[in-house]
Order: sequence, then structure tokens, then C-alpha cells
Amino acid sequence: MTPTRPSRKLWCLVFLFLCCGLSPSSSSSSTSSQINKTSSSRVITRLPGFDGPLPFHLQTGYVEVDEGNGVRLFYYFVRSERSPADDPLMLWLTGGPGCSVLTGLAYEIGPLRFDLDGHVHGLPKLLYNQNSWTKWFDEHPEFLSNPLYIAGDSYSGKIVPTVTSQITRGIQAGSEPSLNLKGYLMGNPVTDPSFDEPSKIPFAHGMGLISDEMYEAYKKSCSVGEDRHQTIECTNSLDDIDEGIKDINTGHILEPLCTFASPHPNKPTPKITSSAREMLQLLDYTEDEELNLSEISSKCRTAEYLMSRTWANNASVREALGIHEGTVPSWIRCNYDIPYTCDIRSTVKYYLDVTTKGYRSLVYSGDHDLVVPFIGTQAWIKSLNFSVVDKWRPWYVDGQVAGYTRSYSNNLTFATVKGGGHTAPGDMPSQCFTMFERWVSAVGCSSSSATYRRLHHHLLPPTRSTRAVAGSSPISLASMDPSPSISKQVGLVSGSATMTATRPSRELWCLVFIFLCCGLSCSSSSSTSRQFNKSNSSRIITHLPGFDGPIPFHLETGYVEVDEGNGVRLFYYFVLSERSPADDPLMLWLTGGPGCSVLTGLAYEIGPLSFDLDGHVDGLPKLLYNQNSWTKLSNIIFLDSPVGAGFSYSETEQGYNSSDTKAVNHIIVFLSKWFDDHPEFLSNPLYIAGDSYSGKIVPTVTSQIIRGIQVGSEPPLNLKGYLVGNPVTDSSFDKPSKIPFAHGMGLISDEMYEAYKKSCSVGEDRHQTIECANSLDDIDDSIKDICTNHILEPLCTFASPHPNKPMPTINSSAREMLQLQDYTEDAELHLSEISLKCRTAGYLMSKTWANSANVREALGIHKGTVPSWIRCNYDIPYTSDIRSTVKYHLDVTTKGYRSLVYSGDHDLVVPYIGTQAWIKSLNFSVVDKWRPWYVDGQVAGYTRSYSNNLTFATVKGGGHTAPEFMPRQCFAMFERWISVHSRPNPTVRRG
Repeated sequence: MTPTRPSRKLWCLVFLFLCCGLSPSSSSSSTSSQINKTSSSRVITRLPGFDGPLPFHLQTGYVEVDEGNGVRLFYYFVRSERSPADDPLMLWLTGGPGCSVLTGLAYEIGPLRFDLDGHVHGLPKLLYNQNSWTKWFDEHPEFLSNPLYIAGDSYSGKIVPTVTSQITRGIQAGSEPSLNLKGYLMGNPVTDPSFDEPSKIPFAHGMGLISDEMYEAYKKSCSVGEDRHQTIECTNSLDDIDEGIKDINTGHILEPLCTFASPHPNKPTPKITSSAREMLQLLDYTEDEELNLSEISSKCRTAEYLMSRTWANNASVREALGIHEGTVPSWIRCNYDIPYTCDIRSTVKYYLDVTTKGYRSLVYSGDHDLVVPFIGTQAWIKSLNFSVVDKWRPWYVDGQVAGYTRSYSNNLTFATVKGGGHTAPGDMPSQCFTMFERWVSAVGCSSSSATYRRLHHHLLPPTRSTRAVAGSSPISLASMDPSPSISKQVGLVSGSATMTATRPSRELWCLVFIFLCCGLSCSSSSSTSRQFNKSNSSRIITHLPGFDGPIPFHLETGYVEVDEGNGVRLFYYFVLSERSPADDPLMLWLTGGPGCSVLTGLAYEIGPLSFDLDGHVDGLPKLLYNQNSWTKLSNIIFLDSPVGAGFSYSETEQGYNSSDTKAVNHIIVFLSKWFDDHPEFLSNPLYIAGDSYSGKIVPTVTSQIIRGIQVGSEPPLNLKGYLVGNPVTDSSFDKPSKIPFAHGMGLISDEMYEAYKKSCSVGEDRHQTIECANSLDDIDDSIKDICTNHILEPLCTFASPHPNKPMPTINSSAREMLQLQDYTEDAELHLSEISLKCRTAGYLMSKTWANSANVREALGIHKGTVPSWIRCNYDIPYTSDIRSTVKYHLDVTTKGYRSLVYSGDHDLVVPYIGTQAWIKSLNFSVVDKWRPWYVDGQVAGYTRSYSNNLTFATVKGGGHTAPEFMPRQCFAMFERWISVHSRPNPTVRRG
């Protein structure tokens, strides 16, 4: 099914938002209406903060529900934008309990939203939301014939199914008025603590928040479903887990936890055993603080929530809404001081009651929610014992996987929303609108089960017919960067305390970056004199086409011949540290592929330049200075290796034949000759670094250097260690980790994972049986449209992909995955043809830039050596002849050299699970246990240090590779690891 723009001819929903505690104004409504109204309701055509008349029909009012106590419920009633008389009517409830339904109206599914970006001061501005889901019946009898749905999210999971069940009983008993109930829908619903709570720890483990050891200790010592504090061992296990997740935003694990410097003194941080209600209240406890927007980071949702408080407490707004004066002196979004008793322990029986009576139901879960994890929701749905009608499969929006779905008998549909939190519509509005659009239109105004089955299938169509975005995979092997490592002496965290990220000190950081690239010829002239020895194949560059003014760093480019017989020359970029090149470390940086240019590292990952994608119109792409450049801390050589990558070239065809071992040997020759020309750097601490496929090269090169040092080779190098990010290491570890990773991230179902474990022998030929082949086919079908470089990013392939290159499978090697996703880079495309959501747009800027004659002249590229530069050259005749580098990691680390291994935790190409597995195989003792590390007071990932100076770290929200996705966090990680003698203040203050 081809995704289409939401049609005004299709969608006509009436949203009824209920809100407690506001009483109506005595003033009359602003316009007449065809809908019956009492004196407690009004139609509103204008709202303070919204420019012009409202583009939708809005009515507000009160309904008295308890005459004895004068209890009145306030509502917002928004008519469908097409045909209110025919389209469904939905009652929407918000969770808490105690949260205003203005949350749903302005932050989730309603037609309004606050303009956070444009806010300066005064009354917040309102904007129209293009992704809106747009005794009461006694006053609105004209809606009695409309299909009725009861809906909500979060804690309303206790209320919605119970209300729906009560309505069905009233219908059966012939109660008046007679309602045309059709079903209900629930998002991330609080349902039953026996399902919701035990799911949190498996979820945290699958998402990389707790280690394998912590998870195994929990399973061994704690009895799930009973009192999990029954033993000291269980208590200790839960304490360890709480320590690991205490600073995670449980509402969305990738978002910042925005509590303030002076939190509510009586409300502690949530624990893994906290109920959903407790977690939500603890996350929200700052809303009663007297804070201004200027005091809150715009990255925090709290800033947007405070806009509603300012708006709803404005006198003109209250007058417009018809609020009863004096009834609610101060409006707050979530009122947790209501004396409220949670007397419905479980709503599973109500779900069962409603669905078995033939009513439709949609249950959806944002898959990054730790408050009510999708795992627990799946568990209680499974307990209903309904048969599966449509198996687990992806569903799509604009050609991209938006989540996963499965339908059951009795008209029950479950769906995940990829990248969504608690609640999903606030995080992924377009995807959730499309999900709702498809589901609610399954019957339109009829209840035909045949129509339902046909249209339900379209909620998550099994195949894509078109893609709305074009481009290659968002990230290639060449775009990976090393992540933070933490040793006992110096790391991302110190002991049990965490370190506060600080601005890089010019007294601490001074690194020189050398970027190597093959295929460019050098100019004979240099623009300035320099203090460093130079060969006639290098030049100093002060200006670059595309960069306004002189570049604010020292850049040298050049070639080094590494194979005289074939005339093989490797091209490099050498960037001096911004502080003290004579004293600071020197790092050799290698990019993956194999075959990707190191310009990837220079312009997309850790180097001092970046392309101005947002400001690009046409012509030569503009360059900007990267504030998170690792050149603030170290001298770095970025090398185009192997030959054929970037501007590196060979004078003979035979010279382009390459392999892992040949690349290693060329790099050793390169270093020797480069130091001959730059002897002043021989005393600098030397690190070998890279990411992705260079995981095969970096440890091998490092091991070779050590052997040279041991035998007294010249020149003597001051090697200190190495670092690798998302490293390709050993297929026996890397490959088997992909399916457990996909399961933990919610990409495949429990049943698919169990079938795989049962039928496939891990570590052997997993296609040995038909059952195994079928299992892998099911998994491939589920993940085939996922961007394996970062599972939450769009997969940007084109409508006409390369006919000879299939899509990757779960069994593809990392090299195959990267090449298959990157196959469109040689296409003749313009930026205007590619969605800016695709990283390919940024990658194509480098192609335009590097093929400019002016750029080549400035860089000193040898004319005629590389007719057309491409970021990743996968046509190099290259043999992967190093199967495993585990022995090289072992060799280097056991000789006392430092190492940092890091992984972006949303990378499916080289999942962190496999990297952890080969590190564990080294049998090093754990020096510092698994714990979070911080940047700007927020959890940036998790780390553990081992004996022999080995540090492992994850980068939360990072992909393949991490620095491209999380540059600030990776810079802080590198800063702390590389500064052996620097120990920042360990105090953490949340930002």
C-alpha cells in the first residue's frame, strides 16, 4: 500500500477531551452552532495565542457528574474536519492519574501545539497540528448514531477498558441513551502490575541499559511475580540495576532526564520496581516549581509543558474557554495531589470482556518506553489466548518502517511505534496519525468484519510499494567513530561517582590529526612556511573552497609512497592540535569500508569540518567549523587506506589489488616514512584509532608496531594504545549477536527469537535445516527495511536500486551490510532529489566538494589519478584475509597498552552485544563494574573497565558509527579517556 497524504475526504473524527476541575464561564459562546449546547458549553472561534480564527470547530463545556458534591468535568470537543454527522466519535482520556487532557489536545493527538521554537516571552503562541486525530449525549443527541470509540494512554489503561466494558453492559441491558460503541484503543497502557513491572528489567537489558551479568543475577536471585525483595541477593541485584538506570528518562530512554538542580525534597528518583504511576509522578515532579522557560533547556519536554501552564493560567485564555472563576486558582498539567485510590489492580479481564464481545481494539506501544515496556503489554495480550491472525511484521509510513504489528482473533491489533516513548504520539506524531488513520478507517461507518480484515492488513503492509525518501543508508562503515573508554585510572566515571562534562581546556587538549587519502597529487607550492619537516609531496593549507575566511586550524595534506614497484601513494590530511602540538598525543585515524575515504572522519565524525546541509542551496557546498572536533585534544592523521580509497592511488592496475594484510603493511610503511618527514612528533604519545571495518586493521597495525618496538625498528615510536568504535572483529562474535540485538530492540517477536534459538546452531552453518532457513527468512522479512546502521533512522534507498545488489540479510557480514546499504552513492543524483532526513544528502555534498577543481587544487591532488572521487569505493579488488582480530586485541592489551572499545547502542551492523562477547572471551578481570557515564548531567552511555587497561563503553542513541550521531557525547568520552592525567570534578548536576 502506497502511503498517501491524509485525505480530508477520509477523516472525520470528533475528539472529546475530558478534564477535571474547571468550571464554565457565564459568558455566551462566540458563535452559533448546529450542535445542541447548554449554558455550560460554548463554541470557540478564536483562542489567545493563535493567529486568526481557529481552522477547526472547538466547543468547551462542563458536565455535572455528581450533583451532591457539584463535581463537574470539563471537556474540549473538536469536530471532525469533514463530516461530523457521519464520522466516528472518540472519547480521549489522559493518564496520571490527575493529568489534564490539554496534554492530549496540545502535545499528542489534538489540533493544537505550542510554538516552542518561536517563543520569546509573554503568552505562548499556538500552532495548528497537521497530524491531529481530529450526560454529554443528552446534550448532543445528534452524535448517538456515530461510531463511538473510547481511547487514551498511560494510566488511562486502567480506565478505558473498564469504561468500555461498562458501556457494553449498558448496551446489553438496554440503557438509554443507546450508544453505537465500536471499540477502544490504548497507548502504552498501564494494565496489570504482574505484567507491567516484571517487563522492565528484560526491557532494560535488551536496550543495553544493564549488563548481561546484572540481568543474570536478577533472574537467579529474584522470583518474578512475587516479592522480589525476599532475599539479600535479590535486594543487592535490584540496587545494582537501580544505580544503572536511576538517571535514565523512563518515559523515553534516549531523551534527557530533565530534573532540576533543586528537585522536590520529598520525592526520590524512580526505581526499577516502581509502579508506572510512581515513575510518571517522579518524572513530572518539577512542574509545580515556579520556573521560567529561560531556566530550562529547550531539549527538555518540561519547557514545552510549562508553556501550557502559562497559557492555561492566562485570564484571557480562561475567559475564552469559559472557565468558572475561582474553581481552579492555579492550573497545572498534572495534579498528583488529588486524593486518588488505585482500586482497579488489573484490567485484563475488561480487555477480555470487551474483545470477546466482538468490539474492535488497538493497543500500541512506543518501543523506547521504560514506564510501560512493550514487553509487558505483549505478555498480557498473550495471556488472553487469542489465536494469531496476521503474524508479526513491519508497518510503514512514507516507505519507512514505523513499527511492528500483529493482529489476533476477536479484532485485537497490537502495534509498536519505532522510536516512540511514553506516550508515542508525542514522540512520533506523523507515524501515530497514520496508524490511527488506517485502523479507524477499517470499518468506516460500518462494522463489516470483512472490511476490517482487509483494511487492518494495511495498518502494517508487509511490503513497500514506493519510498518517499531517496538516498543510501544513513551511515556507512566509513562513518564510524571511536567511543569513550573508561579505565580505573582515568575514565568517563570515577568510582561510584560520575564526572561532569566540562568545556575542553586549552591547557589539557592539543592533538594533531593526520588524515590520509590516496589519489591526489600535490602542488609544489605551500601557502605558508611551517616549523615541521616536509617532503615535496605535502602542503600547508590556510584556505579551503567552501569555508569562509581562513580555516581556524593547522591543516597539512600530502602523499606518502608505500609501494615503489606499483607507485602506490596514500593521501592524508594532517590536523594539528589546537593547543600544543609538540606535547599532545598523535593519533592515526582509519576509516572503514573497506574502501571509504577518510574525509568521512574529517567532515562527518571527529574532524574539524562539517558540511552546511541546512544552509545549502546550490553550487559548491559550504563548510563549517565543528565545535566537537577531536583536534581540540590531539594531533590526528586521517589516512585514506587502502589504496583506491578517497584520493589514494596506484600507478599500476596491479597495485590496486589489496587485502587486510596488505593494508596493514602499507600503513606500517606509511608511518615510518611520515615520521621520517615529521621527526618532531616521535616523542608524542601515539594512538592508532578507527571504526567499523577498521576494527580489522587497527589492532593488527598496533600489534605490528609493538613487534617493531620490541626488535628495535627505526624510527622508535612512542606507542601508548589504540581505540576502536563499533569494530568489525570476528564473525563468530559479530554475526550471532544480531538476532539477540534485534529481539531486545523489539524488531522481531518472542516467537521468532525462540524459533531461531531452537532450530539454528549458533556458531555453525545456521542454514543446516529447513526449520532454521525458515526462521531466518522470517527474521529477514522483519528487518529487511530497517536501517542497520541506526535502527531508528530512515533507510534511504532509491526507487531504482542497483539491480545486482540485493538487500542485506541478518546473516550478512558487516562488510556486506555496509556495502549493500551504501550502493547508491555512485548514482548521478542531486541534493534536490533526496530528503534531508537522509544522511545521503550530507554524503553527496562531499562528493560534489571533493570533485571540484578548485578543491582539488587547494588540496594538492595529483591530476588524473582519481577521475571521480566517491566517498566509499567498494569496487576495489579487496580480500578480507584477517578472519579475527581477537588475538591482536589480546596481544596488545596484555603488553600494557591502553585500549578503548566503544559501541553505538543502536547499531545492527556490529551490535554492542557481539563486541561485549569477544571482550569477555579475553578473560580479563573486571576492574570497575558496569555503570553509566555522563555528559552535561545526562546519561551518555554505559561503561566497564577491565584489567590490562581495557575500557568498554556504549554510546546511548549512537549508531554505526557513534560520533556521527552523538558528536558531543563522543567528544567528551574521548576527552576523558585520552587525558590520562586529567580528573574532572565527579559531581553530576543534571542539566
